Amino acid sequence: MSSSKPDDIALQATAVSPATLSQPESWNPHNWSPVKKAYISVGIVLASFTPIVSNSAYVASVYGVQARFQVSITVSLLRISLYAIGFAVGPALASTASELFGRQWLIKGSLFLCLIFTVVSGSATTFRTMIVARGLAGISVSASITPLLGVCNDLYNKEQEVKRDTLISFYGIAQLWASVLGPTIGESIVTSHGGEWRWTFWLIAILLGTALLWLLPLPETHKPEMRQKSARRQDLQGRNTLSILIKMLMVEQIVLPCALMVALNQTIFFVLYVAIPVGFGREYHFSNYHIGLCFLAFFVGSVIGLVFLRVCDVRLAVPKERQRLAAASGDRFSNPRERLYGAMIGVILQPISLFWFAWTCRHDIHWIVPLLSLVFFGMAYVLLQLGVPMYKNVIYAAQFGASALAPDLMLRFGLSSSFPLFTPHMIDKLTFGWTISLFAFLSIPVAVLPFVIYRHGDKMLERSKYLRSSQNNIE
Repeated sequence: MSSSKPDDIALQATAVSPATLSQPESWNPHNWSPVKKAYISVGIVLASFTPIVSNSAYVASVYGVQARFQVSITVSLLRISLYAIGFAVGPALASTASELFGRQWLIKGSLFLCLIFTVVSGSATTFRTMIVARGLAGISVSASITPLLGVCNDLYNKEQEVKRDTLISFYGIAQLWASVLGPTIGESIVTSHGGEWRWTFWLIAILLGTALLWLLPLPETHKPEMRQKSARRQDLQGRNTLSILIKMLMVEQIVLPCALMVALNQTIFFVLYVAIPVGFGREYHFSNYHIGLCFLAFFVGSVIGLVFLRVCDVRLAVPKERQRLAAASGDRFSNPRERLYGAMIGVILQPISLFWFAWTCRHDIHWIVPLLSLVFFGMAYVLLQLGVPMYKNVIYAAQFGASALAPDLMLRFGLSSSFPLFTPHMIDKLTFGWTISLFAFLSIPVAVLPFVIYRHGDKMLERSKYLRSSQNNIE
């Protein structure tokens, strides 16, 4: 933690006079200029995109790593799993720490460490070195994900919720597009460099360096950190940074069901990372480059899902939330149920698209048919991975928004990280169709969760310890 005062950091970042900083509320992110907010917003989007694309782009390097180090396909896929495990560990430590210590140094430090470990991994001459470095890179950079969401919340107040939601949408879609475009980007760069798999690492290093340089001027945005730095440190003596996450996961009735929805969806997506090359490679004899292009179907679906989600938010959710806020009784917590419309559509599309893909990816059926199923899964992916966290973020807002997101990341990557390792064996034992169908069947009981929250969310929120403590200003 830097010893610099927040006002000094802001002074260096914005090059304004001490007289300006001494004015009331000059440190408040809500009062920063639109240009400054736009600059920070671009950095947030770039820093959100890079950590996720770092993992998904590696799909293009799996066979190159296998050939270079003479390892099995399962061992080569281990790099994806270890990096994902890092995303399960990092947010657990970083989310609450960012709300106690502030955002800026956590974000910058995590990007810097990931850059170092990425260069080490790309330069590795042994498989062991590469794997260890990538695992450390995943742990390092994952610590920036939840603080970045915290910055989104810090920049805008309740009266600017449309702008805040827009920025959070870009923050979320940057991560989702990184997941769906990563294999295509990776295959393109590996193919253009004569099959050299190390270029995926150099590309990520360039993106990490760019994001780090862009965010170097980032001042502290978290108001409790700026106003009550010493008080926060004293308060931390009796608190464990993991305790809030564990309590929210086990006690908050909204958090666990939401985390389960996104975790299963991410697990299926990781399974498809392996299943798509197997299906289109075996059945249609696609080259690696054309297999990479198949992932663009996810991108098309995600764009459609994003438009649907945005229309629901602007036309339905925001007006209803303003009405409820105006009519609030003061001690009752209303359920922003309109934010769940996207998730309700997503949980229906998910099993349908999986059954469709499972039984149409055959050589006697044209390849466009299974490819279209991936468009619908891409819609489900964005509706769940973006819609569910935005719903929770509206509820917990700036004070606990990052902590509420951390269980999603912990379960999402903790559960999904191991599946790429045994997906090839599942396909060999169960056949392609039944492997994908198994996950479709698992999706069916989970599909009831957003409907339950929609109906009973008000009662669930009334029992929330954190919302009440925030309201009473005792947390």
